[in-house]
Amino acid sequence: DLKKSCKHFIDISALETKNEYLEGKGSVIYDHRNCKLFVNLSQRATLPALKAYVEELNKISLKPWSIVTFSGKDKNNVPIYHTDCFFQLLNRHALVCLSALNPEDKALVINELTNPEKNITPYEIVDITFEEAEHMCCNIFNVLNDKKENVLLISKTAEKSYTPEHKDLLNKHYKILANDVETMEYVGGGSTSCLFYTSDAADDTPCVDLGGRRIIKKK
Repeated sequence: DLKKSCKHFIDISALETKNEYLEGKGSVIYDHRNCKLFVNLSQRATLPALKAYVEELNKISLKPWSIVTFSGKDKNNVPIYHTDCFFQLLNRHALVCLSALNPEDKALVINELTNPEKNITPYEIVDITFEEAEHMCCNIFNVLNDKKENVLLISKTAEKSYTPEHKDLLNKHYKILANDVETMEYVGGGSTSCLFYTSDAADDTPCVDLGGRRIIKKK
């Protein structure tokens, strides 16, 4: 029984009867540094479910969380189902396929990421192409190793698909650790970040630092 084993338990499952959903993995990108949730609205992340979740989250969080929502579409004008298919936050950078957003959403996202008045440390946006997004270049995982170095866990597919400019930028600021996860990508429909789970609790500092990077500790 999760309610007995967890200190805090947020249950919005009753909304399923109204066809309102919020998938916990891939749909929500947490910006712990600035207490924001970036969410691509879709059938897997609906606004009523998101608002209900944030309302409960703010009851237990030390700081209030806000939401930034948008609706992305791929190059064929098909709605994108998960946020991390075209959006990801790293320590200093935000990987975003800006071409997937309409002008209004694009302006909103850029402002939320780069405006000094809305960010403790503004992000540098890396404008990912549709081709990069299709090859899992945003489905990556930023962690800190035991030397406090920023490491990017990415797939071999993503590594081969970054443009030379983007590859140089990431190699300059992060250590890259690429692994072959083709089975996950071509059968499961996900990639590297889908293979990991850490606590996304608002103030769970042993698992997430203020920059939103995941801290993986050796047992």
